[in-house]
Amino acid sequence: MPEIIALVVGGLVLVVAAVAGLYLWPVGHHGRRVAPARPLDFDTATRAAMAVIAAEAADPEVRPGLCAIVLRARSYLVGSVAALSTGGA
Repeated sequence: MPEIIALVVGGLVLVVAAVAGLYLWPVGHHGRRVAPARPLDFDTATRAAMAVIAAEAADPEVRPGLCAIVLRARSYLVGSVAALSTGGA
């Protein structure tokens, strides 16, 4: 019985150490970087979004069908979480 307790405690110590290490690791590397905020009015934001869309449409590295796959997976996950949170109703 003491061996099982030691094994469980050792496992918990490893998990806590791993979580703490992963959480604190960015702090030792120049801290967390935050993107600079650039508030835009609606027209400027729309033009910037259209420029990104045009650049991605011209980029052969961007797969056009991938967005639909990601959105479909996201909606499935959101629906599953909503069903779980309401008790499956």
